[in-house]
Amino acid sequence: MLRSVVDPQKRGGEVVTMWIPTPSMTLPQRMVLYGTCVVALMNSIGLLVLLVQQNQQCARLEQTEARLMEVEQSSVVEFLQEVPRGAAGLRASVGEQPQYQYQYSRNKRSKEEEKELQQELQEIRQEEGKEISEQEASQEVGEETEKRTKHEKHKQRHNCLIKSLINPRNVTKMKTTFGTWMKDTCRNSSDTIDVIKYYQGCGHIVHNGFFYYHAAASCLCVHRFDFSTKRLQTLTIENSLYNNLAYLLPNSKTYFKLAADENGLWLIFASNVDESIMVAQLDQKTFSVTSYVNTTYPRIKAGNAFIACGVLYVTDTKDTRVTFAFDLLKGKPVNVTFDLRSAGEVLAMLSYSPKDRHLYVWDHSYVRLYVVHFISDE
Repeated sequence: MLRSVVDPQKRGGEVVTMWIPTPSMTLPQRMVLYGTCVVALMNSIGLLVLLVQQNQQCARLEQTEARLMEVEQSSVVEFLQEVPRGAAGLRASVGEQPQYQYQYSRNKRSKEEEKELQQELQEIRQEEGKEISEQEASQEVGEETEKRTKHEKHKQRHNCLIKSLINPRNVTKMKTTFGTWMKDTCRNSSDTIDVIKYYQGCGHIVHNGFFYYHAAASCLCVHRFDFSTKRLQTLTIENSLYNNLAYLLPNSKTYFKLAADENGLWLIFASNVDESIMVAQLDQKTFSVTSYVNTTYPRIKAGNAFIACGVLYVTDTKDTRVTFAFDLLKGKPVNVTFDLRSAGEVLAMLSYSPKDRHLYVWDHSYVRLYVVHFISDE
């Protein structure tokens, strides 16, 4: 949990506290996760059994080939030793015929053993081919299961639209109207951090050990502060609207709003060309922009905004209802509207946490949370 309880133009260096969240998963997500783990475990066990059987078959094949070689060699040796040659053969008497018959019988048995061993060898090779086919079939089943899992995930992402906000409750009471209260959307910590530079607005975020914020009096710039190394990085956003009180979100006096969801890190800002709402996806490793999305929605109609499951949600100018939604992954608007709160005082902050799937708001000096109810939860 990160709390900043000062006006947007005030200097950074405030006390930062962290709160350990409790992650939650829906039943369909757990079913998909557990099913995938079970299938992966069964495939691993099956592969291990096939490898053991294949090693046994290889050992048996080597033994059979060795026995076949011994039989072939013994047949040749016995023939050379027992059959008379040359003149000795011509002088052979009738009384020696049983010896030839014995030799013929030995050679015949050797051929029969050789034939049996060859048949056994062929059976072993057929079994190996069958095992390979079974292994290929098992691999095909695994691939089919993976495809099914991907399809299920795609289906869930397709239904990953907010239907309503439920179970609102107060988290804490603040002393100021404007501010930002947040927690790391990826890590748990309880350190106190002093940031280096001034900050502007109420669009900050803490994500994966970094504090992302808009630096005050810095044109077109957002900063990333590393909690572990205390290093500060700067990212310039070209063609963004800044200064002269032309806020992206006038109710919270915010020019740049950062957000994190299940798909990564995002930056919401207004274009200086047509003053429409733009969204940039950020690379967390390089702290750079990977893509831009123009929603074509005018900033003057927006009160506040947040991103959840790859969808941008924008409230009306009184922050009472979500009136516009845009699928950032598909690049097109979606027909989603729902109530947020009753008309009242200033709503300074809207921040979605993908870890616990809660929406945190700073509403008239109160920090509240809502449980986000997606269509896929039904």
